[in-house]
Amino acid sequence: MTRTRTFSFSVAAATIIACSLLFAFSNTQIVSAASTLFDDASIVGGGNPGNAVQIRSDASVLPGFGGVRFDDAVGLLFPSLTTLSADFNVTDDSCGGGSPRIQIQIDTDGDTVSNGNIFVYLGPSPSFTGCTTGWQNTGNLIGNADAGRWDFTQLGGPLGTYASAPANVLAGTIRNISIVDDSSWSAAATGGDSEMTTLIDNVVINSTTYEFPPAPPVTVSIAKYVDGVHATTLNAEGLSFPMQSSWDADNIGAGSGSFSLAPATYEAQTASMSSGADYSTNEVLSGASVGESCAEGKPFALVGYSTGDSFASAATSTATTTSPALTNITNDAYIIVWNKDCTPKITVTKFVINDNGGTATTSDFALFIDNATTTSGVATTTTAGTHIVSETNMAGYTATIGGDCDVLGNVVLAAGDNKTCTITNNDIAITAPGVKVTIVKYVGGQHATSLNASSTSFPMASNWDATNLGGAGNGTYNLSTTGFNTLNAYEAVTSDMSSGSDYATNEDTSTSVVGPNCANGQQFMLSGYSTGDTLAQAQLNATTTGSPSFTDITTDKYVIVWNEPCSSTPPTPPGPPTNACATPMIAPAGYTLQNGTPGNNNVTLAPNTMFVGKGGNDKVSGPNGNYIICLGNGNDKVTLGNGDSTIDAGGGNNKVEVGNGDTTIIAGNGNDKVTTGNGDYAIDADGGNNAIETGDGNGTITTGNGNDKITTKDGDHTVDAGGGNNTVQTGDGTQNITTGAGNDKITTGSGNDTVNAGGGNNNVSTDGGNDSITAGNGNDKFNAGAGASDSCSAGGGNNTVLNCEM
Repeated sequence: MTRTRTFSFSVAAATIIACSLLFAFSNTQIVSAASTLFDDASIVGGGNPGNAVQIRSDASVLPGFGGVRFDDAVGLLFPSLTTLSADFNVTDDSCGGGSPRIQIQIDTDGDTVSNGNIFVYLGPSPSFTGCTTGWQNTGNLIGNADAGRWDFTQLGGPLGTYASAPANVLAGTIRNISIVDDSSWSAAATGGDSEMTTLIDNVVINSTTYEFPPAPPVTVSIAKYVDGVHATTLNAEGLSFPMQSSWDADNIGAGSGSFSLAPATYEAQTASMSSGADYSTNEVLSGASVGESCAEGKPFALVGYSTGDSFASAATSTATTTSPALTNITNDAYIIVWNKDCTPKITVTKFVINDNGGTATTSDFALFIDNATTTSGVATTTTAGTHIVSETNMAGYTATIGGDCDVLGNVVLAAGDNKTCTITNNDIAITAPGVKVTIVKYVGGQHATSLNASSTSFPMASNWDATNLGGAGNGTYNLSTTGFNTLNAYEAVTSDMSSGSDYATNEDTSTSVVGPNCANGQQFMLSGYSTGDTLAQAQLNATTTGSPSFTDITTDKYVIVWNEPCSSTPPTPPGPPTNACATPMIAPAGYTLQNGTPGNNNVTLAPNTMFVGKGGNDKVSGPNGNYIICLGNGNDKVTLGNGDSTIDAGGGNNKVEVGNGDTTIIAGNGNDKVTTGNGDYAIDADGGNNAIETGDGNGTITTGNGNDKITTKDGDHTVDAGGGNNTVQTGDGTQNITTGAGNDKITTGSGNDTVNAGGGNNNVSTDGGNDSITAGNGNDKFNAGAGASDSCSAGGGNNTVLNCEM
């Protein structure tokens, strides 16, 4: 037997749905069946009857073979084959070289993969060469007894008949049945031209007959796209686009013609052409609508063509400038003609970045092309040449122009250009504001001047820790007639320091200018420092001898350096008379009269001022110094620094707070709160529930009926708390305390105290000293503390007396 080839076919050229005929075999039925052409195979006329499959083996056309596969046979058991026949007609040369033949792939081990092929040769026995001209029928090859027609050699069997199939084949499963022509290798079989052609028709496998009806007709559809999208009357400007085409189809013959892709569909479709037709088309570039490029000055330019089996697939295919020439068309085809709009366009796209707390959006920024408004992301048609892109910026944002524009917004367009410029706005990081410390010199209770400071320069030292100043540092400066970092004399202002900085300053008391006191002959003595968030606040706040030190500064600070002259200075004005408010229209010597206005006054006084209110809720404050303040009825607030003062707050709920110094305070009926620093004082709070707190010093405190709370520090005190449930607490010193009827609590420190608690349930506790405690009727508790000569008289009631010797 001459050489044959073994194929495991997988490449499908076409699938044919064939209607069966009533064939000669008794088991034949009319059914639908599927077959697949592969490689050099096609449907042609001249069948037996109608159409047939033409299979060829031509050495000059790769792969050099062709065939038809019958898909319905897959999965059959080999022994289940009862009918196998075909009509064939070798039209070029004759049978030979193992062709034509039926080829059956067999799976013998159940893994669904072919283990080899069975060949069934169609030529005449015994050599299967030299076919008769014209159509022949194989008859049912299952019962064919020709020796060697069935070739089982690939599967370990003989060249024999169907009945000589080996056991592994009889147990095997069919994976494929095909009819193949591959004899181009045999000069004898092909008449020396290495080509054999065979027609196949009316194939019967068991009950299925395969016929090969003609392929359905085909059409070619053409669509116009502009700038990447399907053309419309708008984007194609309502123009028509001439096209030229040629064709060759069995049903309509060969020809050529022209058509246009025009409004409104911008699509065209050929007439139906028989399967296997050829068709080509191209856009006409000699007209007014479209040119080869935008440089020709026409409205549109040709970009290229793409093809596919649908418009969708053609739209995703790569466009080429080569006009499409479709050959052997067996399915409907689709062509897209891609054009470019040659009108120059600019798209300005706005981006907003809010990464530092900004809230602006793209709509907050107006965009312009050559001062004409445009919309972000929308293409604007324009002319060839230079154009300027700009915007209306917003405070708190930086703007960066990019894309096809330069940094100034300039962009140059040629015909057909479609350029994009971007403007990116980024919100600016908000940095914490810098902080400063202002230092001010006061002399004798007044802001220093060249007069009261005798044009003296006062040395100062400071240290700081500020990130923006390089970290920690120190230095010196002077408070003088020339301001330091300021135009104001006797003031200094630090450099800006980053928020969170630390700062400390102090006056140099080692020079001949300022000392800690006047004992060493310096011109001035340091009284202390006061601080605040404002200068006014620093004037009111208490003076301390410790030098000011600020940490983690987040707001501006103020420091007042208080000095007193040691010699050659005017005498200090005398302390205010205790009865000065008895003549409110006459200021005592050394004081300046300042009258308030009717209503509520809010005033800050200069030292040595006598202020007279007119009634109302007044708020009066003053820095260190001596004052006389006379107020009428109303809820008043008085806040003074260190110094001597006489204050008549009148009736109402008053709040009086003074620093160190000798003080006379009168408050009428009302719930009053009185606070003093160290010094001697006389306080008359009259009726109401009063709260009185004093520093060290000697004084007298008188209140009327009411629940009073009186707290003093060390010193000799005379307290008359009147009726009510009173709480009296004193420091060390000689105390003389009297309360009226009521439940009183009285506590004193060390000293010789005299306490008369009056009627009521009283609790009296005195510390060391020789104390005398007396109470009226009531359940009293006395504890006289340490002392050799304490006397207690509890009066009537259930009384508890401790540490009383007499």
